[in-house]
Amino acid sequence: MGESFNAEARRRGERNDMGEQPSCYTHAQPRAKKEHKCCECHGMIPPGETYHRISGVWDGTAETFKRCSVCHEIAEEIDKRIEREYGRSALIEDGVSLGNLVDFVTAKETDLELLRRYVNNAFSRGAVPRGWVIEKAKLETANNLLTDGQSG
Repeated sequence: MGESFNAEARRRGERNDMGEQPSCYTHAQPRAKKEHKCCECHGMIPPGETYHRISGVWDGTAETFKRCSVCHEIAEEIDKRIEREYGRSALIEDGVSLGNLVDFVTAKETDLELLRRYVNNAFSRGAVPRGWVIEKAKLETANNLLTDGQSG
C-alpha cells in the first residue's frame, strides 16, 4: 500500500523535474504487469519487477514518475547525505527531484560508487547513458586509480 499525503512528499522532499512541490502525492511500490521505463536511467523495468511509482499534482498538472529500484536506492542515499550534512529542511530545496537523478550522480561531490552504480544499472536495463555521463565515469575512475596509485 502506498503513502498518500502531501506531508509525506514534503518530508521526503519530492519535487518534479521543475523543482516544484506537489499539492497531492502518492508513492506506491507495485509489481510491474508490463514493461515500463525508469524516469531516471531510462532503462526498462521488466514485468514482474517491483518499482517505485510516484504520482502527484504539480502546479495543477497530474504527473506520474516510475523509478526502478536501483535508481530509487541511489536517490535515497543522496537524500540521506544531504539531510545529514544540511538538515531535513534542505531536502525540500536540494533533495533529488524526480527525473533529475543524473544531475546528482554526476555532481562533483558525489562519490564514484554512486556514479558507477547509476551507469551500470542503466546499461543492465538496456539504456545507454548520455556520452558525457559515461566520460565522467571513465574520468573519475581514472582519477581514482591515479590517486590510489600515488598514495601507496
